[in-house]
Amino acid sequence: MKEKTKLHLMALAVALTSGLMSCDNGMIWDISPMKIYITVSNAEGQDLLNPDTPNSIDYSKVSAEWMGETYVGDTLSFYSKQQMTRMFMPEMHGLMYITEHGKSKLYFGDISGHGTYDDEPLTLCWPDGSTDVITVKASAIEGYRSVKLNRKFKLNGKVVARDTSSPEINIVK
Repeated sequence: MKEKTKLHLMALAVALTSGLMSCDNGMIWDISPMKIYITVSNAEGQDLLNPDTPNSIDYSKVSAEWMGETYVGDTLSFYSKQQMTRMFMPEMHGLMYITEHGKSKLYFGDISGHGTYDDEPLTLCWPDGSTDVITVKASAIEGYRSVKLNRKFKLNGKVVARDTSSPEINIVK
């Protein structure tokens, strides 16, 4: 009888150990998508995306080129376009004009937070024919119990934001 009890206890220990060891395997990380906010001002600090500002920029004539796709300024709310199936579901909304806290902005996103980008260019084409380039350097390294996010954004070659998934970049025109 003692032998049978020992075998049962050993079998139970093996089952529990293997069950506990498999708990962390296959963990899926849900990483927030990247969103780039762009403000445009003149040398005096006036908001050039606000239609009430003299010599303002018509956002509908601004385009963005990203990974072989071209996006034109839009006014549809990116919140109304979302269909949530995950907590942080990235859905490319392209280039949009938004007003947030009374400030006019261009919004570009969502860029997958899981993606790896090695100075991937986001080229903004302005109505006057000029361009500005925002480069995105990003990676998400998934570990056993955590994720390490590396984020860096440059405007025309100069670093303007680090360690954020939602930079606000100001362009002076």
